Amino acid sequence: MFEELSTILSEVEVIVNHRPLTYVEKDPGEPEPLTPAHFLELGYGDSKYPIHFIQLIDATTARESYKKRKTYRTLLLNQLWRRWKEQYLLQLKTVNHFKTPSVHKNLKLNDIVLVEGNVKSKLLWELGIIKEIFIGRDNNVRSCLVKTSKGLFKKPIQLLYPLELE
Repeated sequence: MFEELSTILSEVEVIVNHRPLTYVEKDPGEPEPLTPAHFLELGYGDSKYPIHFIQLIDATTARESYKKRKTYRTLLLNQLWRRWKEQYLLQLKTVNHFKTPSVHKNLKLNDIVLVEGNVKSKLLWELGIIKEIFIGRDNNVRSCLVKTSKGLFKKPIQLLYPLELE
C-alpha cells in the first residue's frame, strides 16, 4: 500500500512540476517552457522522475502485484489527466479572464501561449508565439496564427492557454 501511494504521488509530482509557468528563450524566437522542475533539478538527476521514485521501482519484485498496481495506477493517472484538463487548464483561462475580462481581445503579436495539441499529455504540448490575430465580424479575436517549433498553424483561441505567470 505504501509503495502504491508513493508511486502515485511521485507521478503526480512529475505532472505538477513539469507544467509550464512561463518561458525562457535559449535561442531568439524559440521559447522554452520554464517549469517548477527547473528549480528542483537536484532531486531529479538525469530523469524526469524523482530519485526516491526510481529507487522504489528498482525494489519492486512481486510481478503479479506490480501488474495489478500498474493497472490501478493507470486508472488514477487517467482520472488526474481528465481533471487536469477539465479543471486546471480551464482555471488558467478563467483566472486570466477575470484578471482581464477581454483576455482574447487583448492577445497581441509575440505573446507566448501553451498550444493544445493532438497529444493527450499536456506536458508535451508546445509553446507558441502569436504571429497574427484574426478578428471575427463581432470584432472579437477568434483565432491566431501561432508559430511553434513544428511550423506556423492557425489555431482557434479555445486551444490557446495563457501561461500561469503571464
